[in-house]
Amino acid sequence: MADTTPRVVILGAPGEAQQQLRNALNELGAQTLAVGDFDQLDPDSLRQQKPDVWLVSIDEGTDSGRMERWQPLFDDPAATVIFDDADVTGRLSGWDLARWARHLAAKVLGRDDVLLPPVNPAAERLPQSISGDAATASGDAPLNALNASFEAGRNRPSAEAVPSLDDVLSGRAAAVGAAPAPPAAPPQSGFSLVGEDVDLSAPRVVKKDEGAAAKFDLSGLSLEPLEAPVPEKKPDAPENARPSMPERGVIAIIAGLGGPDAVRQFLGSLPTKLATPVLLWQQLDAGKHDRLVQQMAKSTHLPVYLAQAGQAARAGEVAVMGARMGVQPDGDWVFREGSPSAAHALAPTLKHARTVLVVLSGAEVMITEFARAHKENGGTVLVQTSATCFDGAAAAVLEKQGMASGSPGNLAERAVQAVNAK
Repeated sequence: MADTTPRVVILGAPGEAQQQLRNALNELGAQTLAVGDFDQLDPDSLRQQKPDVWLVSIDEGTDSGRMERWQPLFDDPAATVIFDDADVTGRLSGWDLARWARHLAAKVLGRDDVLLPPVNPAAERLPQSISGDAATASGDAPLNALNASFEAGRNRPSAEAVPSLDDVLSGRAAAVGAAPAPPAAPPQSGFSLVGEDVDLSAPRVVKKDEGAAAKFDLSGLSLEPLEAPVPEKKPDAPENARPSMPERGVIAIIAGLGGPDAVRQFLGSLPTKLATPVLLWQQLDAGKHDRLVQQMAKSTHLPVYLAQAGQAARAGEVAVMGARMGVQPDGDWVFREGSPSAAHALAPTLKHARTVLVVLSGAEVMITEFARAHKENGGTVLVQTSATCFDGAAAAVLEKQGMASGSPGNLAERAVQAVNAK
């Protein structure tokens, strides 16, 4: 009988997160072929051992020069490569770190029944002995705080104005900052500069030189012939002209912590031909979305590209939306920068009743308000089952509101059905 034990290589800087991941893989039955940093391991010799999965941890400090010899592996469509954001994982500790490692290991093994439950904030914690400087440190490492730092635009200063839902859905731009205060009214007093005996109804007397006619030099002027054509003036465009709505909506995907694997499953279940653009808002640290393009391109038959401001979304292709990249209707769906959050970035697509909104693990909770309004306006909202999400806060809220939920693969089938039915 052939050995079906998954063979895994863990690549990245050593640390507690790497050790937790290795332990979780071993506990769930995987075989770890090698563990090491980019400079310690050799890609050619490891390839000869034919690993099933490569787990690669990358952070902001990873030198691109150290990864050049690994790039052919990352670009190989036959290799299963899963990237882990080490900047995010490094902020986890205790229960959250163990849960994340087990979650990632379960995805490698294709299992969804081994995820540890999240910590209940209301649960009573057992007292523990803490001495020295460690007494001032918190042992909780709440996942919500991690999500706030992980998702660009989740935690914003209160002084910065964020467009309201009504403004975004109606196409109006929300004003940034407070409006200038009106000028103060002049102080009122009990007297006037106008004498009480002055008759204001009397006609004004104009002095002779004040009303004298002005003199003009007419020598430089000429008369146009009567038959000369008069240029036709084009009517000015209305100041409040609304941009034209595209004929088709989009499949808008929003995900965060724990989302990349769900996104891969969703994209991998889409057909090879699709008449609708697919827009992906996957929250990552800034500058990582180009690697996400490479990762997602291995999971789907559809072309995957990084959205650039001014481009139009292309039907049948997947656009990876970078940090603060949004979209606006202008005959087509045109990419633009400057959105304060993923929810606000995709909100213009929800003005189209044919848009399908897909909410996966780690989606910011703000999306629930937008999703509810889209559903009320006749749109389609699909949600990953919260029990299978690493961060299922938004999914749980939408499930309680009665939104359709399921596995990422099942959601892809429903999304295609919704697109074809409308």
